[in-house]
Amino acid sequence: MPDKPAILWIADQPGWAYSAIIQAVARELPQYDHLTFYACRVMDPGHQLLNHVARQADVVVAMFLRYQEWLAPEIKHKTVTMVTGFRPFEGAN
Repeated sequence: MPDKPAILWIADQPGWAYSAIIQAVARELPQYDHLTFYACRVMDPGHQLLNHVARQADVVVAMFLRYQEWLAPEIKHKTVTMVTGFRPFEGAN
């Protein structure tokens, strides 16, 4: 039996809002392996560890735009950014 496709979630801290969102989505998508990289808990100069882990995933979900910016160019084609809580038009007329 083939392995499940892997989704790498890039979040801030365990137990914070993004972590809760990831857990909720993971429950709804049991056909995937879910891996989480907590960017605020790992000392990763140059983001080498993050990029190593991201290369192994089939899809990368950056929970914050800055996390996507840390990824190597060859990984960005399989990356999406969550927009939960992002309100670009708030206050616009």
